[in-house]
Amino acid sequence: MPAESMSHSPRVTMPNPSDARGPAAPAIPLGERLIRRLEQVLALCFIGAVLLNFANVFGRYALGYSMIGAEEVQTYTMVLITFMGAVVVAWRGKELRMDVLLHKLPARARGGLNVVERLVLVVCCAFTAWQSVRYAMQMHTLDAHSDGAEIPMWLPHGVVALGLALVAVVGLVRAVQRLRGQATDDIERVLH
Repeated sequence: MPAESMSHSPRVTMPNPSDARGPAAPAIPLGERLIRRLEQVLALCFIGAVLLNFANVFGRYALGYSMIGAEEVQTYTMVLITFMGAVVVAWRGKELRMDVLLHKLPARARGGLNVVERLVLVVCCAFTAWQSVRYAMQMHTLDAHSDGAEIPMWLPHGVVALGLALVAVVGLVRAVQRLRGQATDDIERVLH
């Protein structure tokens, strides 16, 4: 085929075989991607704790053998799930709140109350996180370990501190977004 006729032929583009999802999906913000990944990790931790519990019960009643420290591992896994799960809840704006009187307030007042609520959350979580960090550091200094599984005690206490600190950061981000008019109104979604 001559070169001139090739330039006038319709251009055919081949689909990218690595893009099996079809058209480009909308971009997911980094924060939401991190939260989704955290949810997946927490789900795996929960499944691991359930499997460990099942194995321990089966071993105890069917084989006459109990895994030393299994209950401690399960307990500290639940601590991890609870405090890291609180980060997910804060990110999604699904915290428990008393909203009985909010129905009576105008939208502007609800928005202002949302900022105050977030700032109270930030102060309380930041203070508690700082106390938890201090306690976790004491556990590390004392080289304290759990009785059965020999887990360094600064780890579960550190998870508490990390979870509270992250909730405080999320609360601060949400308060700033609200003040800039960028946040979706969590309260409005709850009320309607």
